Amino acid sequence: MNTKSNWPLSIKVLKRATNEIPSGRYKCVVVEPFLRQEGLFVQKGKRLQVWLTDDARHMPVLMRVELLFGSVTAYLVKASPPYKAP
Repeated sequence: MNTKSNWPLSIKVLKRATNEIPSGRYKCVVVEPFLRQEGLFVQKGKRLQVWLTDDARHMPVLMRVELLFGSVTAYLVKASPPYKAP
C-alpha cells in the first residue's frame, strides 16, 4: 500500500518449519501479522501467514492468505543475488 500513513500491527510467531519451494529448501519461522487498529484494511478473521528464513536475513520465502472465496499462496522463485539456502 502506497500511502503516507503507518499501519500499526502485531506479529504472532506461530512455529518453525522447513519448506521446499522452487528456489530451494529453507528453515523458516512462520509468523502471522495482525492489525492493531482499524484503518483502510479491517481484519475480518481471515489469516495471513508468512514464512521467513530462520537466519539473519529473515527473507520472506512463502506467503499464504485466506480470502472469502479461497486462498492465495505466493512463494519465492528466485533470489538475486543468488542466495544459498543453509
